[in-house]
Amino acid sequence: RGITLDDALRRIDAAPDRDAIVDAMLAHVHERFAYVALLVVQSGQCVGVSGYGEGALGGTLRAVSFALERPSIFRLAYESGLVEVARVEPDTLDAEVRARLNRSVAEEVVVAPVRIGAKVALLLWADNGRRAPTALAVRELDAFVKRCAAAFERFIAARKRPGRGSQPQIMLPAARPIDRAPIPDRSARLHALRSALSSDAPPPSPSDAPNLW
Repeated sequence: RGITLDDALRRIDAAPDRDAIVDAMLAHVHERFAYVALLVVQSGQCVGVSGYGEGALGGTLRAVSFALERPSIFRLAYESGLVEVARVEPDTLDAEVRARLNRSVAEEVVVAPVRIGAKVALLLWADNGRRAPTALAVRELDAFVKRCAAAFERFIAARKRPGRGSQPQIMLPAARPIDRAPIPDRSARLHALRSALSSDAPPPSPSDAPNLW
């Protein structure tokens, strides 16, 4: 399952767009973890975007949305900017999200922040079911996510260079298979993801904000 680190880095270095970076990132994390999900942080909310493995994918994952203000491993990772590892306790937001991700088997999970520039724009969930993640796997995940963040920054910087002309609209993958029926609010969520990953993207208007989630 998944792809090796060398393969992931080659794909990231050659990535023509953010779709390819996200795809390579998740595919490599899936090599070490049974399930991985990427969530975008926007206006104090976490929203599911894309995943790999034995859990929520596609529209089910994109329907996951929750506020970061509630105590959770996601809030810890977002505020600390560090990879967090925690056992999922009952009657918590972590337990609610685990259920919505269809990962009831997950006992100890990892959440890694992806910092783009000065802000944490994405949060990555990874778990190995009933097996706890090893310290080595967590360290390697931390180092790899930082390299992915640097790749996002390089891509954004390249888009800002003069003389590049107009860029096509970038649609990040929500999950495999690629050919799938979109859910009604998918375009708004992809706009939120592009906003989170690009400092030059216009902020959503107040009238649009309720529709992002």
